[in-house]
Amino acid sequence: YLLGNIMENTGACDQAIAHYQTAKHYSDVKFKRVLDTQIGSCYYALEDFSAAYDYLWKGLNPYAKQPTDEDLYQLAFSAFVVGETEESILLLKMLLHNSPQEKKKVMLEAQALLDKLEQEGDQTPSFLQWLLQRPAAMFKP
Repeated sequence: YLLGNIMENTGACDQAIAHYQTAKHYSDVKFKRVLDTQIGSCYYALEDFSAAYDYLWKGLNPYAKQPTDEDLYQLAFSAFVVGETEESILLLKMLLHNSPQEKKKVMLEAQALLDKLEQEGDQTPSFLQWLLQRPAAMFKP
């Protein structure tokens, strides 16, 4: 787990995933959920949103204990990309409802995605269309 965490924090997510998968063999059910969340975050960083959605959904339970804002946004965005629009809207609303008054960058992104989804109704935009409409400043660290 620790080696996976080091790899993830140094940007080597592909290697981190392998270490997290190995750690799952030695983990109890509760810690496997933590590992699934870490694996999902790595897939999100690698822009494999289908795998990110699968692992984040296994690792996070947004209805029980509130996950971090970033984890919840990653799950919502991955849901959007794989076509789970209703799930994405629900998760974004949950994130924005529970957020503090001050808006962090992730909250601004969540609000922008929610506005886009609600504006288009049943017509889900493609990931590429959504990405091209984002201001360049939103992607700077």
